[in-house]
Amino acid sequence: MQLLFGILLMLAGMVATTIGGFMAKDGWEKIQKSNKISSSPSPPNVTSINQQGGITAGTINNYNATNIQRSLPLDSSDTELSKLSNVSIYLHWQADDKEAVTFKDNLGQYLADAGLNVTQSVGHSNDNSIQNLILDINSTHPESSNIVIAAKMLKRIFDENNIKSSIVKSPDNQLTENQMYIRIGAIQQTI
Repeated sequence: MQLLFGILLMLAGMVATTIGGFMAKDGWEKIQKSNKISSSPSPPNVTSINQQGGITAGTINNYNATNIQRSLPLDSSDTELSKLSNVSIYLHWQADDKEAVTFKDNLGQYLADAGLNVTQSVGHSNDNSIQNLILDINSTHPESSNIVIAAKMLKRIFDENNIKSSIVKSPDNQLTENQMYIRIGAIQQTI
């Protein structure tokens, strides 16, 4: 009798396990389908070289982009900026990015036309650490100093021309109160 009872329990357990397995699989499939419909995963960051179209990722570092060009209008000088003729700007750029090199020339001409002292300092290759445009000044200078005022003016000009930029105040650079680095990197787009 115990043997028969044991066999019945074993069969009942097998049936329950089989039914439970089907139910679990069906439930898992429903969860997967609802997740695919209700939410999508965040796209990864992807670096794209010479991409001409389409969407790569949530953040796109499209080095050597040919369809996006930064530029400032050379025919209109900013009279407000020309008041800061004692400011010296050192341009650094990503030398292996065609758009950054072209914009470096445009920006250098724009700043020189406004009366600022511009030095095309150095181009960097194989360095993607700088993206967009960085105005780098020494953090020890007060907000009322010429260089902080110049950086804010340039940031405003870049914003008005849809050129993504940021001001960075570095405590460890050796710049004086009238000097600034402008670092030109590849365009980074966030979608």
